[in-house]
Amino acid sequence: MEKYSKPKNLGEKLKSWEEPKFSKWAKQILEKRYLLKDDEGNISETPKEMLYRVAHVIASPDKKYGDFNSEETEKIFYDMMAKKRFFPNSPTLRGAGLNINLSACYKIPIEDSREGIFRDGLYWAIDVQAYGGGTGFNFSKLRPKGSLISTTKGKSSGPISFMKIFDQAIGPVIAQGGVRNGANMGILEYWHPDILEFIDCKKNKEVKENFNISVGLDKKFMEMVKNNEEYELHHPKENKKIKINARTVFNKIVENAWNRGDPGIIFVDRLEEGNPTPAVGKIDGTNPCGEQPLLDLEACNLGSINLEKFVKNNEIDFDSLKNTVHQAVHYLDNVIEVNNYPLTKPKGEQKELRTLLEKKLDEEEKINEILAEFSQSPIEKIVKSNRKIGLGLMGWANLLTRLGVSYGSEKSFELAEKVMGFINKESKKASVKLAKKRGVFPNWEGSIYDSQSPYFKGEELKLRNATTTTIAPTGTLSTLVGVEGGIEPIYGITFIKNAVYDQEGNAQVSFSDPSKYFLEIARKEGFYSDNLMEKIAKNKGSIQKISAPENVSQEKWSEIQRIFVTAHDLKIEGHIKMQASFQKYTDNAVSKTINMPAETPIEWVEKSFFLAHEYNLKGITIYKDGSLENQVRTTKKEEALDIKNGDRPNVIGTTIKQPTPYGPGFVTLNVFEENNSIPFESFINVGKGGKDISAISEGYGRLVSLCFKYGAPIKEIISQLKGIGGETQTGFGKNKVRSLPDALGQGIEEGYKKLNNEKKIVKQEKNNSGNLCPDCGALLIFSEGCEKCRECGFSKC
Repeated sequence: MEKYSKPKNLGEKLKSWEEPKFSKWAKQILEKRYLLKDDEGNISETPKEMLYRVAHVIASPDKKYGDFNSEETEKIFYDMMAKKRFFPNSPTLRGAGLNINLSACYKIPIEDSREGIFRDGLYWAIDVQAYGGGTGFNFSKLRPKGSLISTTKGKSSGPISFMKIFDQAIGPVIAQGGVRNGANMGILEYWHPDILEFIDCKKNKEVKENFNISVGLDKKFMEMVKNNEEYELHHPKENKKIKINARTVFNKIVENAWNRGDPGIIFVDRLEEGNPTPAVGKIDGTNPCGEQPLLDLEACNLGSINLEKFVKNNEIDFDSLKNTVHQAVHYLDNVIEVNNYPLTKPKGEQKELRTLLEKKLDEEEKINEILAEFSQSPIEKIVKSNRKIGLGLMGWANLLTRLGVSYGSEKSFELAEKVMGFINKESKKASVKLAKKRGVFPNWEGSIYDSQSPYFKGEELKLRNATTTTIAPTGTLSTLVGVEGGIEPIYGITFIKNAVYDQEGNAQVSFSDPSKYFLEIARKEGFYSDNLMEKIAKNKGSIQKISAPENVSQEKWSEIQRIFVTAHDLKIEGHIKMQASFQKYTDNAVSKTINMPAETPIEWVEKSFFLAHEYNLKGITIYKDGSLENQVRTTKKEEALDIKNGDRPNVIGTTIKQPTPYGPGFVTLNVFEENNSIPFESFINVGKGGKDISAISEGYGRLVSLCFKYGAPIKEIISQLKGIGGETQTGFGKNKVRSLPDALGQGIEEGYKKLNNEKKIVKQEKNNSGNLCPDCGALLIFSEGCEKCRECGFSKC
């Protein structure tokens, strides 16, 4: 389709349309990631104009089918987003009208050959991620390390070695659509001879954080673990078989998950059980966060309903929810039509083929038919044959608090089944309604919905879409609309963002934005105070075990405590039962993080995996506080601090506004709280430098931080950085900054002096994940299977 061009009279057209209301952080996210920019990088549209662009483009297929009025549709789609009732996945929001990829997730096949690995798999993955999609792989077809290669008489280097190549190629080198480092899922099944190395690959730093990894398990394996049985590690391409105890493999998975959060587990037999088109192919993999099982080269278009918007008079407004579900199915089906799929043949190749065909054929219709087949991306072909969509939700925890229901209570599980059952049922009705106008998905014959198919599952539904529901991570989207992500509980009521201390130890404390509904109640009931917020922040964001404020009765406070349950208040089984309640009525899978306190014993991870299987989940991700924290190492005895393996120390820090040749930058330096003279980490953020400068800045920060952790003297690092000259400079005399390294060196030097000489210092809270947000330097939390920032909305998903 034609690339979108903003209409000249758009302002006049939109004058009577609802003005979308976004928070300060949401506006910053929109400016950084979603709003169109001109050739010089200046923002060229408003949030209102962005929503119109998206709605206009996504409504355009209605003209092709002639079954809806496209102008009425674009207003409906606009209102859904402006009223924060529904949002599509980020690539759609960002790319609509730009003739680029609009899908969030893809599954790339990896065959056991040079061509299958490099010519196809790696090339496809690079192309997909350059277009803004995340990728999932199952590496189980690759023969194990040391296997004989018959053609060359050499030996295979094994799947982990190829994962490292993929990690390097599509990690920091290729950013997803120029926005963030690529997200990947790597799966290896339990029978593969290299399974033990795979389980340890992130622990041993063979594969970096751009890869989520999961072990593919099944019912047979779980039974062998329970019975303490042995099984054979064996690859189909070699005769060698190795006996191993299932409990040995399982224990290693548990140990690594407890220590690092990786690997997760995926029940590959359940992925295939949920396959709506088994005649087309087998499902043995997922997208990066595991919520979308996919066939080879298949993609899925996702979107999420904001449940908080459907509370009316302390009840769920199911009539309004029904309308939004039907509109959202229409919306997502249209996305399939306007998407520009990766792996499409370049226009130059299409033109060359047309020239050749015109010499051989006289029929224009036949020429166009051959050209259409030639130019169509293999991804487009399978996507349009199955037309899978994934309608999910966000703001579940917010809905529960508004209804006065405790997250993790039996009532909350019943309500989860009721709500998701309703969404699933209505999405099927909407898909059937669309199919009557536009036709069923092309692979419908032979599917589980075809009564004449050997795979028929008992309910004949003439659907437009092979699947309709998925519960995906909503990291950035949930920040845009101001709710908790997906089906996650409230992560915390509030946290300490920073505190400025004077010499007497007095502090001025600032907090992260508190839960808005808690804030409403606190102010309405008259018990809000900074002192209470500080108590909650120091209690890991929880109000449990905090005594009632003076002007609140114990009965009232107990009721508030019952309603506001945070991720770490919830018992582990409560997390899993909630995921299971939603999975029961979800076609694909459910993204959910099982958050565990730092003191959780390893036995609970084991129990979680067994419960996940018992409750019919398709996979599970656990995260124990601190399990992603950095390990500090130093080579100088006099500078060594007693840091336990995996622990992140308490640090104090400061951020310096620093001129750079690419615009204002911010240099952050953190030092040990126990000893201000020992640096811990540093990074530089250049807000307007463009994506290349941002990547270079991040690289400098990582290298400097690594040097600190190995004991390199800070004065030597400053000396090495300061004075480096480049083509672009800024300032004059003593204020002259010669390059980005020079700016970093100057910023570190000023920050170090400030931390060691000034009366006031900034104390940062202990970081749960061990990672700081690259956009704002605040806390990253682990939720919905990925790291995200509560402050500015940055998300790695």
